[in-house]
Amino acid sequence: TVIDAVRYEAGAPWPVTTNGVSLQLIDSSQENARPSNWAADPGAPSTPGAPNSVAALITPYDPIWLNELQFESLVGPLDNASEPSPWIELYNSGATPFSLAGYYLADNFTSNLTAWQFPSGATIQPGEHKVIWADGQAGQTAGTNIHTGFPIDYQGRLALVRVVSGQPEIVDYLTWRLPNPNVGYGSYPDGQPVFRHTQHTPTPLAANTRRPLA
Repeated sequence: TVIDAVRYEAGAPWPVTTNGVSLQLIDSSQENARPSNWAADPGAPSTPGAPNSVAALITPYDPIWLNELQFESLVGPLDNASEPSPWIELYNSGATPFSLAGYYLADNFTSNLTAWQFPSGATIQPGEHKVIWADGQAGQTAGTNIHTGFPIDYQGRLALVRVVSGQPEIVDYLTWRLPNPNVGYGSYPDGQPVFRHTQHTPTPLAANTRRPLA
């Protein structure tokens, strides 16, 4: 039984640190798997057995996740222009509808994090797996069919961003390298950033599954 887990990577969007300087959790009342809930303090390199020097209250995280993506599929799905476009899936693990106003997607972790904002009125229902077409054809957005202003590729990175006190903050991210068409990358189980895998059977609009081991 997993009690707690963190998927740490030595690079953005995790805080930059140096040898001898630890990463410290900022707000223990919030999810500790989010990289923006960690910080390094060169003035207090580590605090074993004592309160974290960076401890503070942060803006609570919304239950929104980057859950799955696929660059190329030879068997579907098709977007509202009847094209087999790349797609990203968001997941609302909360119990209430959520507005995506004030949220952004970015194809990097360090600059221009607010380049593409979700359209006005975009929402995601409780438990919904919402597909966003990641083809760089924003002009094809119509109603609930949302297209990003940038495309994804077989290899890349993606950040889900909010703005706190005027500063963009990455709340979830994916880094992937897909081996071939018809596979995806995402979370299993849904709604967490720790256990993520190649999805041999992509599941747009539905809960993720993993191919059983032989």
